[in-house]
Amino acid sequence: MRFLTSGDSHGASITAIVEGVPAGLPIEKEYIKKELLRRNKCAGRSQRMALEKEEVVILSGLRKGLSTGAPITIMIPNSEFYDLSEAQILQIQNDLPVSRPGHADLNGMLKFGFKEARNVAERASARETAARVAIGAIAKIFLKEFNISFASAIIQVGEIKSSKKITFEKASKLDAYFPFSDKNRKKAVLNLLENFKERGETVGGKVWASAKGVVPGIGSYTNWDTRLDAQIAYHLMSIPSVKGVLIGDIENAVSLKGSAAQDQFADSSKIFYKRKTNLAGGIEGGVSNGEDIVATCFVKPIPSSKFSKKGLNLQTKKKQAPQITRADTTSLAPVAVICESLMAIVIMQNYLEKFGSDSVDDIKNNFSIYQKRLRK
Repeated sequence: MRFLTSGDSHGASITAIVEGVPAGLPIEKEYIKKELLRRNKCAGRSQRMALEKEEVVILSGLRKGLSTGAPITIMIPNSEFYDLSEAQILQIQNDLPVSRPGHADLNGMLKFGFKEARNVAERASARETAARVAIGAIAKIFLKEFNISFASAIIQVGEIKSSKKITFEKASKLDAYFPFSDKNRKKAVLNLLENFKERGETVGGKVWASAKGVVPGIGSYTNWDTRLDAQIAYHLMSIPSVKGVLIGDIENAVSLKGSAAQDQFADSSKIFYKRKTNLAGGIEGGVSNGEDIVATCFVKPIPSSKFSKKGLNLQTKKKQAPQITRADTTSLAPVAVICESLMAIVIMQNYLEKFGSDSVDDIKNNFSIYQKRLRK
């Protein structure tokens, strides 16, 4: 399965084309919209996101509610584009002569020879991730057929860290509006966000995401680019505000002796060779081992704030205050949803690689044969 996204932050729509979704998969637009609203309607968002209705239009690849095996085209209209007057649209699409530090502005201008940053800012915007959340929704629908589910949590906001060890079960019960994993410190976190919002400041933190139910043997050790952990890290690092990815509990494991950092086999295990611990995050040697797949993302503070440092005007070659745009206080809650989506995409790609890709029924048959072999 491969996909392509297109569209600008303040353009008519965000679009995705997905090739390789097997035939016979039931796909509901409402579920895709629900996932998009999870990304949208959460704490830390700016007024801009309140304008987005996140409607979903499927233009191809679906008939009578089932995938046909042909490429699926998804369009997500930018509500703001249709709700504003032409004059207002021109205003939000005006030139950006001053590049903003912390953004792709200057680098993109130099790369393509632009004299202002609007073309860069529109496409480098995190609005693009809406397309990948939509694709991730399709991946989740597919993986649900194989009893795979996803959960995510925020485990740190600024200097406030959760004191609770997160598990899949705990994460799946958290409030989607702001899934902070420590209920005793959640009020302090929300107060921090409100304070930062009033001041025009932003904050980063850490996001935890997990997939439950992935069978052992997904991914491969045979080539570097087929390693499952490498693929997951690659996709998660593509989220604009993510600057680091950890697989498993490596942050704590690095302080342990090698003999203590191994996930020992459970003595009573008969199926899937269960482990006593999951420091490896469900992946050993680039291959899933049957435990929950776990990743943690380090999320930087959004660089757009009213305290933005002076940018660079390429036309005058002088430093200048950049245009202040509407910006989120934090991207942590949206990143949690995006992480789930991208993990789902990677896992679906690997399931199709191992079990076939034409028909959902055929894939299920192949999967059943594999499960029987694992139990021998």
